[in-house]
Amino acid sequence: MSFRRISQSLCKNLQYNIKQGNATQKLLVNPNRFALLNAGNNPLHNGPTNGCSNLFIRRMSTNQDSGKKAYTAAELATFATSAAIFMVGASYAAVPLYRLFCAATGYGGSAKIGTNVEDKMKQRMENPDPKIEAAAAKREVRVWFNADVSQDMPWRFVPTQQFITVKPGESTLAFFTATNLSDKPITGYSIYNVTPDKASYYFNKIQCFCFEEQRLRGKEVIDMPVFFYIDPEFATDWNTRNIDDITLSYTFHRVEDMEEDEEDDGKPTQVKLHGAEIPESAYAKYASTLAQSQQESGVAKA
Repeated sequence: MSFRRISQSLCKNLQYNIKQGNATQKLLVNPNRFALLNAGNNPLHNGPTNGCSNLFIRRMSTNQDSGKKAYTAAELATFATSAAIFMVGASYAAVPLYRLFCAATGYGGSAKIGTNVEDKMKQRMENPDPKIEAAAAKREVRVWFNADVSQDMPWRFVPTQQFITVKPGESTLAFFTATNLSDKPITGYSIYNVTPDKASYYFNKIQCFCFEEQRLRGKEVIDMPVFFYIDPEFATDWNTRNIDDITLSYTFHRVEDMEEDEEDDGKPTQVKLHGAEIPESAYAKYASTLAQSQQESGVAKA
């Protein structure tokens, strides 16, 4: 049988199998025979069988990729856009989700929120435990304060006081001072943690500036309060018996997507806070406690 007749026979067989929807395994019985159709020295490569061999190649490609879905350019663009939108949304949701997670679990040294702080204090006043109250009255804890800013944050952020000595069960007020070192408004938000982790379970923030977006005008200086409360049960917990020092740390991060080139209205910044209101008595107590802490640390009162 001549080469031309072989090629024509293969071509007809291929076309028949394609029309019947069959696979092309029958044509692969002697792959060397089909290889001759596409060989570079085949005189019929550009002849009548060229379309047949191209058809076979397309059929082979279709069979090999039949298990894979081919996506169009529009579908791929849609997938990429969806992924980008998801990442942007995730970045915005990161802070509130982190806040809820840490508050619920106490993970990472965050103060755990089980019962509302006000409810716990009210319950304590209505049904005090004499044993716990007596232990708390005898116990003193130094709460140290630490402040930091991220690398791209042009602020100076420091605790107003180095530490405060408190008793478990006492609500206490403290301050941090933030200074915008740049000439334009800068917006930032802060996250916090409490160490050691064993103490963080009993540490409650009644009012705080954390997680809120704070905007400072150029060169502006503001004081940011934090009103906190240590559960009296801290004094009777065996796991915290050797803990005499607790550190409350804050770190400020810059909010990159805020419009910072807007015109300065000249109005003083109002610190955004969340939580219960700070009673007036807390400010008077803070002044007394600060003076005592300064004496203990050997710092002369200014």
